[in-house]
Amino acid sequence: MTASAQPPEGSDNGRGKSGGFLAFWTTLPGILTGVAALITAIVGLATLVHSWKGSSQNASQKPTAVTAASSSEAANATSSDSGTSGQAATGGTENGPLVLRRGDAADLEQGLIGFNANSDVMFGPETTPYLHAAGTAFLAPIQTSPNKSTCSRALSGHRDTSEAIPNLSAPWVCVSTSEGHVGYVKIVRTPGVGSSELDLKYAIWF
Repeated sequence: MTASAQPPEGSDNGRGKSGGFLAFWTTLPGILTGVAALITAIVGLATLVHSWKGSSQNASQKPTAVTAASSSEAANATSSDSGTSGQAATGGTENGPLVLRRGDAADLEQGLIGFNANSDVMFGPETTPYLHAAGTAFLAPIQTSPNKSTCSRALSGHRDTSEAIPNLSAPWVCVSTSEGHVGYVKIVRTPGVGSSELDLKYAIWF
């Protein structure tokens, strides 16, 4: 009886190569290789997603930047056409509170209390509270909330050297300062029980 043919030793009918391939992935080098490949793929995907999001954000921000620039240019153009600066358009460029005691003088441009060549107003020592012009300044009472135009008109018709505060019908007094600027003071509080101070607010237009 003829013996059946046996495959050559070491032959697995074509399964050796695939079996060897699969067996490689169960070894430590195979596992490490697989993990490294997986990490590389994840990092690449994350980088792609991040760059895509960054591009989208930049694209959405560009119209806003253009809009802001256009608004700024429009504001500058309007300012140039009107012949006024932003500073002039907002009114007084120097303003604040002042608290004067009897005999005190103030330089409104600097907002400083004390006598000097540029002093503009003085709280008189009289029993009746008086506001005096100091230096070369002069005063004009005004009936409505002042601005540069209304104060300029009031000062062109009055060149008062003092104002009796109780006689004022409104709390505002326009001032032409010793340095030639136009401004005003507002009487906030006059001396009374418990206080000998004159509280003012002021503004100066340059």
